[in-house]
Amino acid sequence: RIPLFQRFAWLDILEDSDPCKYMSFPKNAAWQIYLLSRENERRLKGHRCFPVPIYSFQSVCDATVSACAAVLFYERYGLDGYLTLFDTHPARRGQFKSSVDVRKIAREWKGPARLFIVTGESGLEGREMSHVITVPWKDSLFSLSHVALPFSVDDPLYNAYETDKQALWGEKRLFKGEEEVERLRVNPFFKQVTMLLDQSFIRMADNPSKEQGGS
Repeated sequence: RIPLFQRFAWLDILEDSDPCKYMSFPKNAAWQIYLLSRENERRLKGHRCFPVPIYSFQSVCDATVSACAAVLFYERYGLDGYLTLFDTHPARRGQFKSSVDVRKIAREWKGPARLFIVTGESGLEGREMSHVITVPWKDSLFSLSHVALPFSVDDPLYNAYETDKQALWGEKRLFKGEEEVERLRVNPFFKQVTMLLDQSFIRMADNPSKEQGGS
């Protein structure tokens, strides 16, 4: 409210270049999401069985939503459904400020939800409730990003990943190597996402009472 500190109300103030979203980010928006998350967690306390399944897709390298927090959320509340984790480039592990160890999670995963790991590492093995999907990984792809997951590489607005062959792609603010990384805006593994969603809908059709919380 003090003119001298008006800039402090914003995390980023950037020129708008995207026709579908604002580039500037007010801190109050983050604060409201934080309050909502705290309220949701308060309401969940004491519930050992969540009434509906949750289907999540999460990059292990995410500057907005902590992958560690997503894993902990499933474990703490015994959520049913699917959790899909997208790995970083196998040769780039250890070069990110924040990510989760998919090898450890694949070995130790417990709980009613199925875990899927999409990785470029061959030979990574899962367990009874964890499954590994191994796919080719481009050298220019360091990781996915928070904004990339819902968009196909065919998207006409965000498909610079397909057209710019010189850039390196990943999540902003998290890569600590010497290379400069552009924030990825499309999901190279969108086909795997649609495949897993198809499985989810089939499962809901086969178990309507359980999947809809008994309603």
